[in-house]
Amino acid sequence: MGEPILTPAIIIILFIALTVFNIFSKTDFSESFRKNQAKDMGSNGNSFMRKLEKRTIEKTKYSKRNKIETQCKQAGFPLKYYQYYLLTIISAIGLALLTFVAIGNEYLAVEFLFVGRIIPMQVITIIRNKRIEKLEQQIGPFLDMSIKRYLSTKDFEKALRLTKGEFKGMEPLFTELKLAIAELDSKTPVTEVMDNLALRCNNKYLERFSDYYKIASSIGTQEARENLLTQAYLQYEEDRSLKQMLKKELSEPVRDSYIMVISVPLFASFGFIAMDGYGDFLLNQLTGKLMLAGVVGVIIAIIWFINNKIGGPIK
Repeated sequence: MGEPILTPAIIIILFIALTVFNIFSKTDFSESFRKNQAKDMGSNGNSFMRKLEKRTIEKTKYSKRNKIETQCKQAGFPLKYYQYYLLTIISAIGLALLTFVAIGNEYLAVEFLFVGRIIPMQVITIIRNKRIEKLEQQIGPFLDMSIKRYLSTKDFEKALRLTKGEFKGMEPLFTELKLAIAELDSKTPVTEVMDNLALRCNNKYLERFSDYYKIASSIGTQEARENLLTQAYLQYEEDRSLKQMLKKELSEPVRDSYIMVISVPLFASFGFIAMDGYGDFLLNQLTGKLMLAGVVGVIIAIIWFINNKIGGPIK
């Protein structure tokens, strides 16, 4: 009887099993953990998340955690890094298993094990870009109203509270203003509230407006305050006009890029329908499996480039 051979299918199953083991090996999957699990399932879930949070804090640089958490906030999803990390693991394993079961291509499944790790961030990036684009259209009127109310009331906190109501129903700015007012209600200094708002909106002119407010609040004359704060608004409007022109110029290349990406699966579908043996070649033969994995990898790389470079917010 011949010796057992490690087929590609067994290799990918072992690979996924090792990945899962590596993730959870140093967590509380011990005898004491199992006893606690039998005692209280709810607290165990919380215990696991706390351990995962502690592990990611210990193993991941603060700069990386802060960057990802900031991107999630700007997309409207205030995820902590450990929650995002868990999401990427679930995405990777789930996508790899689904690909292997549905298509039977072990090479594509291994590829998707890694692709699944980046998909959550790509989805977040797409949502973030669209959200920031909407915010850029709404921040101008917000700055204008806030300045006028501040100059009349001489109370910036009051000006923010009054301005919030003007944007009811205008998302996503209204949600961000509600968060800002909630911070004010919790006795957070107004300067910190404005800094947080600028960070969540990813707008350098809102950040500049916050800095100008700090300076204006220490200047005694009404004219000096008006000139300084109005300058931030004028700079924003100038920048917005320039960005609109650049977006118009970039819209065609972005559209053409997506058309090129979409054309690949369309041609592949045509091959399945019109060419005998084409589907069998791609799905069952070694050369076809490798070619399919390679093409999918290239498509994913192109989509990443479009989302993060061409289609991203203009700075």
